[in-house]
Order: sequence, then structure tokens, then C-alpha cells
Amino acid sequence: PASHILNNLEAGDFFGEIALLRAVPRTATIRCAANVRLLELSREDFDLIVKDYPSIAHNLAETSGYRLLQDRQSGRTSVTEKYYDPTYLQELLRQQDEVTVLMGDIHGSTFLTDAVGPELMIAFLDEYLLRMSDIVVNAGGAMDKSLGDSVMGVFGGFPERSGESATSPALRALFAGMQMREAYLELREEWKAKSPLFMKTGMGIGISIGPVSIGTVGAEGAMVGAAVNLSNKLSKMAIRGRDESEIYIDQKTRDVLGDAVNVELLDPAYVIGKAGGVQFNAYRVI
Repeated sequence: PASHILNNLEAGDFFGEIALLRAVPRTATIRCAANVRLLELSREDFDLIVKDYPSIAHNLAETSGYRLLQDRQSGRTSVTEKYYDPTYLQELLRQQDEVTVLMGDIHGSTFLTDAVGPELMIAFLDEYLLRMSDIVVNAGGAMDKSLGDSVMGVFGGFPERSGESATSPALRALFAGMQMREAYLELREEWKAKSPLFMKTGMGIGISIGPVSIGTVGAEGAMVGAAVNLSNKLSKMAIRGRDESEIYIDQKTRDVLGDAVNVELLDPAYVIGKAGGVQFNAYRVI
């Protein structure tokens, strides 16, 4: 069925990387619309390639982490499934002129993958994505597609939901960001026994308010809009050169939150938009 389609493959794409990297048996049906040539890659050959081109391992670790998250989500039977449902996300965006977008990103993930190897990194990303997604869901957010070490949640207002009408989407996003910040530090502490290099990573969390929409990228819809771009930019600012977790917010989020949050105003930053570089204010949550 269409709901089980993972992706449309193009020339040069990999598939079966989870089985390759983690020695986990998996099956999938591939349907070709035209004649294609498939190249089989053994584990021994893969190890040799990764040794010379570590970036390949990082890319496969990212896509594998996302697909493992898909597997876990498809096996859930709890009420939180509706938050992961793309139709629910579309309904939220349809009813809201603006939403609060939260973006979380790991600093140093490429370095970490190269250092600890793709197998250990995939296991780490699997746990990371699940913990962060659960936090977003429990805070009343809707999960957009997550890929690799990036997590994106959307917060809007559905008054019919118990408790949501009393708390603004921006405040719920902030609470989620604070919990994610602590959760990453705890996760990093747990994993340092496997490698002390996990302690050299950090997490950046960006929060922005604005209109967004569901676009079409490849076989799946992806959330697009200025708020997505800005929250992504903020998450990258928050983690630059730091080995800790931090939260950055934009001006509109600052205005909405008011005295509910203590912040530090930073020097003006820039984000690339349709008209080129656009200056914006960024605040670090203290």
C-alpha cells in the first residue's frame, strides 16, 4: 500500500543500509518503472569504502536513523500516534495562520560519526530521536519529518484538546525545548561509557513563529516557510562552537513570551531569504 512506501530511489541512492550497518535482517519490495542496474555492496567492501570516505558513513547513519524512527513509530499503539500523522500536521497548519516551529540539531555529529563509527552512531541517533520526539509530543506538538540528527516540531492551538487552550503554543515549545536541552545532556552522559567523545557534542534548539505550509519534496511532503528556515538558522547558531545544549529564539517568540523567559540579546544575525540576506534579532534563553 502507498502508506508503506519509504521513498522513491534515484540513481546513486542507497537502500538496505540498516541491514548493512547493524546486521539487522530487513526486507523490502522494490518496484522499477524502468530498467535499472543494482550494485550489491558487502559489509567487507563497505568497511573499506568508509575508511577512505567517512562522509558516506555519516550520510547513511542519518538516513538509517530516520528509518529506524519510522519503524518505531509504526509500531506504536498509544494516543501519541496522531501527533506523528502527516494528516494531523496538515490539519494543524490549515487551521493556524501562524505556528511555532521548534528545531533541534546536534553539534559535532559528523565528527562523532567519523570517530565512533556508523553502527554506534545509528544506535545513538535512534535513542536520541525517540526521546526528543516524545518530548515534543508530550508538550502538545506535532512532529514533522525528522532526518538524522535534526528534530522538528510544530506547535499550534487546538482549544478542544484538554489543557492546550490555557498554554500558548510558544510557551509549550519553550517548555519542550528546555526538556530537550536537559534530555540531551542526560543522554550524552549515559553514552559516554561507550565513548567519551559523546561529551564533546552539544545540541542547538531554535524556536521561531511564523506561517508555514506543507510543500512537496520528493515522495513526501515537507514543511516549508520562513519560520522553518529561521528556526533552523537559530539551532545552528546555538550550537556553534559549544559542547552544551542551548536554546535561541527569534524576536516574535520573544515578544509573545514576554516575562515568561529570561533572555540575552545577541548581535544581529542574517538568514538567507528570497530577497537575499535578511537581518533578524536572536535571543539566547538563559
